[in-house]
Amino acid sequence: MVWFADITVENRPTMISTFTVPEASGDFCQRGGRFGAHSSNESTDVGSITPMIVLLVGVSISCAGLVLDGGRFIAERAHLVTVAEEAARTGAEAVTSLRDAGWQLDPVQARVRAEQYLAQVGVSGTVTVDAAGVHVAVSGTVTPALLGLFGIGSRAISVARTALPVDH
Repeated sequence: MVWFADITVENRPTMISTFTVPEASGDFCQRGGRFGAHSSNESTDVGSITPMIVLLVGVSISCAGLVLDGGRFIAERAHLVTVAEEAARTGAEAVTSLRDAGWQLDPVQARVRAEQYLAQVGVSGTVTVDAAGVHVAVSGTVTPALLGLFGIGSRAISVARTALPVDH
């Protein structure tokens, strides 16, 4: 027989209930193992991991990857936009005869200036000059840090911008 006591007040234990183990019906003592009342928070899953935890960890890493790698992608694209715009503006400063009959762009000088700016900032790109202005196209790649764990590889980014001189 097992006695269950409430020892909230240690110097005055109170008997709550009793439990009798039926020796004859199951031979529990000879078999061993668990029988009778147990704590509700006891676990038989010692050392095991549930599929839910694995799923939650995977989803958490995916979300972190989207935030971090997505932010890197957006930042690189913004950087390339700035570089392309500034290179086109730099090239568009190669204006000749602004006072005569409107502006004219020196195509050789405009291309050289835009290419020098791209080389200065360390970005590769192409520069074309025509009557519509200075056209600059740049590209770059972003390699994901966390999303690479899920098989997502490098992504290419291409940006094109045009600038032309304006007479105010």
